[in-house]
Amino acid sequence: MDAQQLAHFKNKLLELQAQFQGEIGGLEQATNVINEDASYGVSNHMADDATDIYEREKNLSLIEDRQELLDQITAALERIESGTYGICLKSGKPIPVERLEVLPYAALSVEAQINNH
Repeated sequence: MDAQQLAHFKNKLLELQAQFQGEIGGLEQATNVINEDASYGVSNHMADDATDIYEREKNLSLIEDRQELLDQITAALERIESGTYGICLKSGKPIPVERLEVLPYAALSVEAQINNH
């Protein structure tokens, strides 16, 4: 992979990183509002409480998912710096550029991913 392609993927990864960090921030803020409302006793009906619990759990699940993606992005950025980006961690073969265009933080080739599950 040449320097221009690496720069392209690094930019894509940095954009995704910023996007997911923003989403996490928004979800955390929304969860804090729900928690504050609950602590102030804003909702006083069982159905409202159930909705608050559902929304809080949904937000926490989304935060966890986004954080996992951020971890994968960070690992991909580290692979760029170490010179191993685009190489399947399992087979040691190059990951096709087409796969990296779709999933720039991919650490495994499609074949290795299928065999990994």
